[in-house]
Amino acid sequence: MIVKQGTDLHSSTFNQALAAEYISGGFLAKHLPKIINLYRPKQEAMLSALDKYFPDNFNWSRPEGGMFIWAEGPESFDMETLYWKAVEKKVAYVPGKYFYTSRGEGIGTMRLNFTMADEDTIERAVSTLAEVIKQEM
Repeated sequence: MIVKQGTDLHSSTFNQALAAEYISGGFLAKHLPKIINLYRPKQEAMLSALDKYFPDNFNWSRPEGGMFIWAEGPESFDMETLYWKAVEKKVAYVPGKYFYTSRGEGIGTMRLNFTMADEDTIERAVSTLAEVIKQEM
């Protein structure tokens, strides 16, 4: 129990030291442009597909970087129920309600990841997800 408490209180000191060395050694600054160049086309593909396929009553973030796009539908639209129907079509996302602290919040939201698929797969997935949404509306 004491070990568990220690791990819950803070991040590993060793991992913090590794991260500090990585950053102070200039390795992050050197690697960051590679990551940006890898993810930017995927992000652009997802944003383009969302513009093309998603219903007008949905909106989404246009992040400057990162790995995710946050999308919002009508507040009453249950993205967890939609999730299971999308999975049947081999498309997945994270229902946004899991990022909220109060029950009932974020029901109509979702987090979409664009880092693990190529641009063609992203377009097909967003198109499929849009069809599932339209069937549920």
